[in-house]
Amino acid sequence: MKRRISTLCRVTLLISLTVHPCLSSGQHKTPAERPPLPDAVLAFLKGMGPKVRFRGDVVVIPKDLREALELEFHLHRFNIVRVERSRDISWFESELIVVTDAKSGKVVSSLWELGAGDTPESFKELLTHYPEIHDWRVTMYQVKLLAELLVYPDRDYEKTMGGRVGSLRHDPEGKTIEAELIRIYQPYRLLRVKIVEKDGRRKFGRLSIIDAETGRET
Repeated sequence: MKRRISTLCRVTLLISLTVHPCLSSGQHKTPAERPPLPDAVLAFLKGMGPKVRFRGDVVVIPKDLREALELEFHLHRFNIVRVERSRDISWFESELIVVTDAKSGKVVSSLWELGAGDTPESFKELLTHYPEIHDWRVTMYQVKLLAELLVYPDRDYEKTMGGRVGSLRHDPEGKTIEAELIRIYQPYRLLRVKIVEKDGRRKFGRLSIIDAETGRET
């Protein structure tokens, strides 16, 4: 009974994350309202070299989404920052998701906004650190929750388009789960998560981000 209640709470929360207007508020907070970044994240940004400039612009993850991420992915913490990147003769803005270890605070991975760079191997292996899977519905919820994080930097609220999660599906044998990551009107990336089974136990495997047009892994 407790497990059913827990699953229902997760599903209800996911619905609220998808439609709740507060999701748009985080990106428009003034600097005074933004929480400070951990020292490890600041050091990581500083160490990215002269072609990346961080001027203190933090994209605040909405409370509902942040708390859900901390619950379901308790081994990690997620921060989103906006930086300037060099193209040699010009600069452009780009968002970066920085992942830290929940206990040590050390930066363990990062991911440029989708389409702005290749996916690091450390990010592809992020979910493999979590314990075995017991409830398939919760597993689907967790994959969609991660997808919500990945598309959040790409939201365009003034035009009410982009940065949203489309359909969520799995193959008949339950070996992969796939979420559509939508920009403007159609999927431009797919979040694909492998499910591995060993000794009768299922766990998260490697994840990949797929270009929806070419089918190639980024």
